[in-house]
Amino acid sequence: MQPDQHWNGHLLVAFDGTEYFKSQKIHCECCSSRTHKNSSVTYFHRAILPVIVSPTQRQVMALAPELVTPQDGHEKQDCEVAAAKRWISTYAAQRTLQPVTFLGDDLYTHQPMCEHCLAHQLSFIFTCLPESHVAFYDWLGYLEANGEVKTLETQHWNKRTKEIYRYRYVNQMPLRDTQVAPFCALVSPIKMAFNTFRKSTSRRLPTGFSGGSNGAICCHSGAVKSLS
Repeated sequence: MQPDQHWNGHLLVAFDGTEYFKSQKIHCECCSSRTHKNSSVTYFHRAILPVIVSPTQRQVMALAPELVTPQDGHEKQDCEVAAAKRWISTYAAQRTLQPVTFLGDDLYTHQPMCEHCLAHQLSFIFTCLPESHVAFYDWLGYLEANGEVKTLETQHWNKRTKEIYRYRYVNQMPLRDTQVAPFCALVSPIKMAFNTFRKSTSRRLPTGFSGGSNGAICCHSGAVKSLS
């Protein structure tokens, strides 16, 4: 890997799923299925496609996929998160020479997935939406009301344009409203400012999500990485 394909010394691996076959007539024993309100059934095949990404590179490097397919001894249908956990169990040991940070959307922001990453000494940055993590954002509201949420500002030059990125963040946030919940850091972009308005769209943020009110949880290989 080239140095510019790293981020703070970490290899960034993004998880995302794709559906590559769908039919209401053709199916096999490896299909997943979806039953609709009108009782019709759609059969489909899905896979997760991990890729190595970098904020400084437009190109990505594809890694081995993991199929979302029925597993022996499991009554429930396979899912994207379970497939991601299998991928980590299979390939994490092969990447011990370099720190790895996984990126994922809100689908992955659940305690079993986070604990699975930490058990394999892997860091992660996952999107965390307010509507699916109510207790988490209740904690955020309480801490913000008590002045515990901090702000970070960074400035970058993009050719002749000066870009200002502003984030709010807080460390030691419980992912769930339980005593055994893993503690994470929340990072949320609150504003992006430009000294000139030559662009109509925002540049991709280093944490892998675009500007807005939604946050991302971060955890650094078994311990919260302080952002202060």
